Amino acid sequence: MKRVKSAFKWLIPAAALLLVLAGCQPVSGLDVNKVLLGSSDVQSSESSLNVSMNMKPSAAATEEDKEIIDLINSFSLKLDDIKAQDSSTLSASGELDSSKLNIPFQLSINKDAMAVKVEGAKEPFYLPLTVDGSLGSSAGSGLGLDPDKSLALSKEIQSFLVNHLPNPSVINVSKVNETVHGEQLSLTKLHAEISGDELTGLLKTFLQSVSDDHDGLKALVSGLYDNLLPVLKEQGITSLKDLDSSFGDVSLNDKDAAVTEVYTKLQQALDLVVLSYDKVVNQALEEEPDAAALLSTGTKLSTDIYVDGDYKARKQNVEVSISLPDMGEELPLSSLGFKVESEQWNVNGAVQADLLDTANAIDITDETLTPGTILRNFDPQSEIYGVLKNDLGITQKYITIDPEYDDTIVKQNTTMIPLRYLAEYLDATVKTQDGKIVVTDDLSSGQLIFTPGSPYAAINGSVVKLPQPVFIDKYGRAYAPLRVLAEGLQAHVGKDSDGSYYVTRD
Repeated sequence: MKRVKSAFKWLIPAAALLLVLAGCQPVSGLDVNKVLLGSSDVQSSESSLNVSMNMKPSAAATEEDKEIIDLINSFSLKLDDIKAQDSSTLSASGELDSSKLNIPFQLSINKDAMAVKVEGAKEPFYLPLTVDGSLGSSAGSGLGLDPDKSLALSKEIQSFLVNHLPNPSVINVSKVNETVHGEQLSLTKLHAEISGDELTGLLKTFLQSVSDDHDGLKALVSGLYDNLLPVLKEQGITSLKDLDSSFGDVSLNDKDAAVTEVYTKLQQALDLVVLSYDKVVNQALEEEPDAAALLSTGTKLSTDIYVDGDYKARKQNVEVSISLPDMGEELPLSSLGFKVESEQWNVNGAVQADLLDTANAIDITDETLTPGTILRNFDPQSEIYGVLKNDLGITQKYITIDPEYDDTIVKQNTTMIPLRYLAEYLDATVKTQDGKIVVTDDLSSGQLIFTPGSPYAAINGSVVKLPQPVFIDKYGRAYAPLRVLAEGLQAHVGKDSDGSYYVTRD
């Protein structure tokens, strides 16, 4: 499956489909916008989530491509115990499943970090969520924004956008009885479908609606001003012109003038986009004829949202399929898609997240993190250990050493190499101790102990006679026999016909 990365731009319509669905006019008496905005009032809940893939091979797909596609399609992510305690605290347990592996895991998120513990791991891995070493916090405060104002503004922006998005051609409402987390509920089902050939028209309608809402747009700019002003002042910005040269020299201390200036520029830009929309879209389609496949009836989003009497979503099913242009062997797919199924219960009830203990967790942002550190955190018999070591090959290394250009020295037919250079490439640590050079292997924690000038070395506990002693050059660099050093660190040395060496580690 060659050059798959070049086709990532074709994923954009999926985002567009979701965006368009995010706002609709009332249907059969149901305020759809209220349904879609209901989630913004959910502070705590318990839920489950299943995500699966659906790729379809094109006529150009080889048997190998089809095997890979089948493997990808067999993957699913299942989260069966999601506990959202509040807006910044969450835990979940689940599994990553496929035809070739099953990996259970736990995860938790709070204002400080996200932690994940996979079955077979001794300690969790964690990702710090702090800014410049300070504690993380709720929305916006990491940037110096007021959390309450940021949350209110976020809801205001969401409401503004949702209220202007139009209905797709297929949308209907019905009363249903559904089971959610084992409980039979009377719910309202909102069903909607959007196809690719609707997207450009729906987007134009949305932009026109936003452009016509002068009061709403100005109120939105005013909210942004109130929220961002303290941050801008902290950065020494006193005028709109300091933000962008297209603005006039308007003082940020004059709210009315600043809001009017930004609103006017934004309104002019929107009016211009609406005026030139058809021309720009047609020109884009001419320049990118492959986009026609994405904007066809083969691209579709279908969703079912089940809400209770308080307009809270209790169950959702979303299915997306994106039709792809014929790209031959570059991307042997005719379409790609995914399906998301979720349920939600105990909405705004008392929820206690099960946070992982990160006291001894491994920080994945640590620059000193090595493959050996990662693997030692897992049971060697666990499935994830085999995936990391054998399938992902996290311990694999390959380096070419050209005697003509690299700093190697040959002494009596023995190739000597800068010790620290090769050792650190193989993730080993190098320290000097009592006149000795101690090299600690990353994978086994075994040690290679060299004494400069001595014909002997201790290699993983055994005394070995060296073909040439380690020596220190005039720049203070220690040189060691290439083969002895590499093999002591679980690597292999080979030689090409052109005289260059290569060092590999599985």
